[in-house]
Amino acid sequence: MNLAYDNTYKAISELSENTMLDKKCSDLIIEIHKHVDFDSIPLKHIANRLGVTLSTAKSLARRDAEVFNAFELETFLDRIVKHN
Repeated sequence: MNLAYDNTYKAISELSENTMLDKKCSDLIIEIHKHVDFDSIPLKHIANRLGVTLSTAKSLARRDAEVFNAFELETFLDRIVKHN
């Protein structure tokens, strides 16, 4: 059996880092949804407001955190806050 890691600490620390990044992305998605009412604003308007494609706006509306990285989500949130 081949192990992906020869050092258990390395495997655990990488898992921990990924978990923290996933949590950060999830928190950013939640914050974006606090500022944007995806149910009452047409996605076309949200996409224009954020400067993204309609597909990207749909992913945000569905809360697909795994599609985005933290930098992208922070950028979207900045655009939302500045636009209000």
